[in-house]
Amino acid sequence: MKKAIYILFFLLTIYAYAQDSEDSPPSDLPADISTLNQIGFSNIYLGMYRDEVSELLLNNRLFYYRGEEDVVFSPVEQQPVIRCTGSSYIKRGFFFFQDEKLFSISLILDSKKITRYTLVEKLSEKYGKPKEVTPKWVMWENEKYQISIEEPLAVKYLDKEIYSERIQKSEIKEADRIIELDKFYNEF
Repeated sequence: MKKAIYILFFLLTIYAYAQDSEDSPPSDLPADISTLNQIGFSNIYLGMYRDEVSELLLNNRLFYYRGEEDVVFSPVEQQPVIRCTGSSYIKRGFFFFQDEKLFSISLILDSKKITRYTLVEKLSEKYGKPKEVTPKWVMWENEKYQISIEEPLAVKYLDKEIYSERIQKSEIKEADRIIELDKFYNEF
């Protein structure tokens, strides 16, 4: 019962917000490539090199970054991922790199200390009306970037071009794996 009331309240809040947003002029994320260094969290932006991000994390009070021991490699492509515990409002931070450049940030937030509605308001002030609003997802997007607030409470920043390249590469690898499997079956 308590959960149903919470969900109803949340949906009404999002509905009211969407109605208010219709009155304000739409503004999208800047599509100009020169704004690359303006998309990110705190002083960490998409497009930065891993050593720059590491240095900034060491001096950022919102993260407990321990240096190289917080760097792992993605199992498939062996690309670096920095994963570190957050402080205060952030439970964990994940920073994904392609060719040593940051292309995605995922922040898992503490929903006991911060609300989704406030995040939607703050990001809307900065990036304009969201492109998509659902009970589990609020998303801003332009041709190059996507920023989303997701449930459980997380904020994600993504360079769509690099992400698409990674998806294409993984699809090619999957197709190659299927061909190899077919060759294996022909051995019988």
